[in-house]
Amino acid sequence: MARLKRSFDLVCVAFLMIPAAPIMLLAAIVVRLDSRGPVIFRQMRGGYRGKSFTIFKLRSFQHNSGKACDVICGYDPRVTWAGKFLRASHIDELPQLWNVIRGDMSMVGPRPHPIELDDELRKDIPHYDERFLVLPGITGLAQIYGREKLHRFGVFRRVIKLDRFYIRRQSLSFDLFILWRTFFTVLGMKGI
Repeated sequence: MARLKRSFDLVCVAFLMIPAAPIMLLAAIVVRLDSRGPVIFRQMRGGYRGKSFTIFKLRSFQHNSGKACDVICGYDPRVTWAGKFLRASHIDELPQLWNVIRGDMSMVGPRPHPIELDDELRKDIPHYDERFLVLPGITGLAQIYGREKLHRFGVFRRVIKLDRFYIRRQSLSFDLFILWRTFFTVLGMKGI
């Protein structure tokens, strides 16, 4: 299954990079014009077997404005004008295609959290570490079922439940279903 999933991920990235490249370039210009700071946001996240990696995103909030893991859901004054659109449209996630190429992430899997948040949630949520049994994903069940609508810690219990469900039932057909639903979630500018 691992080799098939890796091949599937690389085919998806090859297919997505053609339309994504000009969108990322335009978005990078907008981020640069909108606020000071780097265009690409880098942050350590928890990955497969607990190994940390650097995730790449288009910066959607003010540079040096506090802990990035605080920008999780709801209104946050640190989100830039451009960042509001980037986050709502999920364009800020496109640089993670590079994470998939590097083998840090998969197209589908549990969304990786900031390391500090992993440490905090591990104490409070049973079976939290099961999410590290697979590669983290750009999208997953929690993304297509709108976790942004829930409140901070209530959301994480639901997310972990969905992650565990995915891990137990993962298959290529399940990944295709999640990607298909993600397409419509992104189109409707819903969820996270």
